[in-house]
Amino acid sequence: MFKPIVSVIFAVSLAPAVGYAGAPLAGMGGVGTGVASATGDIADNPAASSMGLLRHEGAFSAGASWLRLGFSGNGMNPAEKTADWFLSGSALSWSLVTPMLGDGRGRLAMGSWQVERRVLRLNEPLDLSLASSAGGGPLGDLYFSGLSRLRADEGLYAHGLSWVQAVFGGDHTISLGVALLTLDSQESLEVSGDALTQKDVVVGLRHVTRRSEMLGPGLTLGWYFRPVPGGSIGASLLYSGKMFGQTWEQADGGPVLEDGISRDAQARLSVGGSFVIFESMTAALDLRYCGGVQSDKTVFAGTPYARTFKDTADSVFAVSAGAEYRLHRNRFDLPLRLGFFSKPDGMPSAVSASVSVPSVRELVPAPFRQDLMGVTAGAGFESGPLRADFALAWLMVDTRVRVPGPAGEVEGGDARSSLGAVVSFSSRFGGISE
Repeated sequence: MFKPIVSVIFAVSLAPAVGYAGAPLAGMGGVGTGVASATGDIADNPAASSMGLLRHEGAFSAGASWLRLGFSGNGMNPAEKTADWFLSGSALSWSLVTPMLGDGRGRLAMGSWQVERRVLRLNEPLDLSLASSAGGGPLGDLYFSGLSRLRADEGLYAHGLSWVQAVFGGDHTISLGVALLTLDSQESLEVSGDALTQKDVVVGLRHVTRRSEMLGPGLTLGWYFRPVPGGSIGASLLYSGKMFGQTWEQADGGPVLEDGISRDAQARLSVGGSFVIFESMTAALDLRYCGGVQSDKTVFAGTPYARTFKDTADSVFAVSAGAEYRLHRNRFDLPLRLGFFSKPDGMPSAVSASVSVPSVRELVPAPFRQDLMGVTAGAGFESGPLRADFALAWLMVDTRVRVPGPAGEVEGGDARSSLGAVVSFSSRFGGISE
């Protein structure tokens, strides 16, 4: 099923490192697919941005994006297939690279960017076969219909500082940096029923809210090599160390529970290249890997609300590829672009060790994962310091929810397609020229 979506990216840049719609980025083959998780390749790989920085004395970029995603399948109700649409946006990302410092051909790069994010907004008919309470009768004896409202938003963000150094006569560039990683998570579940005995009376049956905040150290490494004038290859590593923080939970107006939580270390590795394959035609390819984690966790130990779960994520691989053909005119250029990307979910999710829900009073927000895949086709206009780009994007959104039910755990969800558009703008200023 196709429905229109609109994704907009606003950006200002002093270097050609911004993710144009459907275009290869400068530096390593980072492909702007129209679904930008970061403003540019300074955030993804400070070393890889050097191709642009070698032509400039400094750079600044900033941007944000919004998408409309979809869900189709079983959410909180294993017996009811439903569909819903919801908006998702990236946080504001920014990056700054200084002019050359001293005689060592080194630069300082800093920035904040969104590493990963997943969002779910789901309204679904209530499963009336659930018991109204432990040992009680089914909800269908008291209510003729009901609604479950599930809301979840989890994002991993990085705030980094790197030293970027040219070596071996400037043919190679390396970077080493540190980062502070923050993880913010908000979840809520509201369940209500329409009473059989009283017309137009909606009864609140369950209300659960959760919030988690974690901090952890990170390490960034980068390498960039320009073997020929029209080509570049690069690699980067973002290693997020073990994160620690707090989680809060409240159910049905009861006490606010608080406990310390942690998340295991994860490594994210990227390699890629961008080459001019013939006059006016550039092709780019990125390969990305995110390591998996699996560990057992217990929260609220020693209380009646103690819960054990598995914090788990599979190792995932992502691919981005793109090509750009440039039409040169006297006063402007018209780039034409095609791109493809996959973006599997690499964030851990909590899988409950208990898979039985005897009543509506035991319902909790369901863990989920969200994979994206898409194809883009775009065009641009470049004249002097001004750049404008437009692309059409076809997205495939696959959201999977794991729901504990009376007969065991059920995984629900299905791929949802959508057709959308991407627009981006950028400008160079401050007297910097190529």
